[in-house]
Amino acid sequence: MIDATDNHIFNGYASCPDKSRVHNAHLVDNQRLWMQQSEQIIREFIQALSSFENFYEAYAFLAKKRHDVAVLLQHKSDEGKTDYYGVFRNEDSHFRQNISFGDGEHFWKWQKKKIFELTRALISPQCFFEDEYKTCLKESVTVDNMQGIYYCVTIKIPQNDEFRHMHQTNTLSTIELYEFVDRPNSDLIRIEYAPVNHDVMKGYYQILNHYYQRLLNWRREDGIEKYFVNAAKLSFLLAHILPIRQGNSAVVEWMVRAIAFKNGLEIGFFNLAEDISWDFKAILTPNQQDYIDWYVKKLFVGNALVDKKDASRLFTFKRPVSE
Repeated sequence: MIDATDNHIFNGYASCPDKSRVHNAHLVDNQRLWMQQSEQIIREFIQALSSFENFYEAYAFLAKKRHDVAVLLQHKSDEGKTDYYGVFRNEDSHFRQNISFGDGEHFWKWQKKKIFELTRALISPQCFFEDEYKTCLKESVTVDNMQGIYYCVTIKIPQNDEFRHMHQTNTLSTIELYEFVDRPNSDLIRIEYAPVNHDVMKGYYQILNHYYQRLLNWRREDGIEKYFVNAAKLSFLLAHILPIRQGNSAVVEWMVRAIAFKNGLEIGFFNLAEDISWDFKAILTPNQQDYIDWYVKKLFVGNALVDKKDASRLFTFKRPVSE
């Protein structure tokens, strides 16, 4: 288990504290409990793996655990959103997320600069632009008496064999950018995740189960890259469709780390030098292959193949190799 003095071990794992954010006084103790709970959940998931028939059952198990931890640690209780964690989105559900460039916006401060950088790389100076990965619309707008430019980027479903049966829809998330010439601190990004449609979600879950089974069947001799390629594909789709209202990031991390550990791969800590989380990077990378390349080469640091002979070996978060 995590040593109570190992505060530095929090750095580099999902849902870890952002040092540049504004935190309350109990954050360090709260984060230590989060890491301890995460370790225990991953261990329980590993033990239960053989009981899940498919991806959805495995994901639902972890979603329930994410809800329980949110209640225990009162995540977002000040916003009245604790009950959102681990709860599946309803039919026709639309979920939007706003990110302000303004100096007063603290929550996204760690990765906000990178989020805006990647978003601006998506837009086109043309009124309409389309390629095989996205479409982009541009128009002039007035918002609260401020003159600005509005961009709307819609991400297309990857054009590969795994998505060939998805006839009900051809798009994933939509990213909107408002740029105000005279008030840059008012610039705003709005992300609308793929809306929930029962028939479409069935298709998505078939694809996710395909990746999930590949992760389960991965073996050390296949090489680390092969595991990460399929983990990247699974993560890319889950970032866009966001099955649960809050907590998707942790659920995906628990799943990817647990299956890897069960099969003899210890995944290292996240590479914070990238200044972006895996899910925002997925949303803002229209070309799935570009995302896979990034995920494989840059997302994690300190991965290691391990000996599976010791059946008593339990999952634990590794110390960063640089420490």
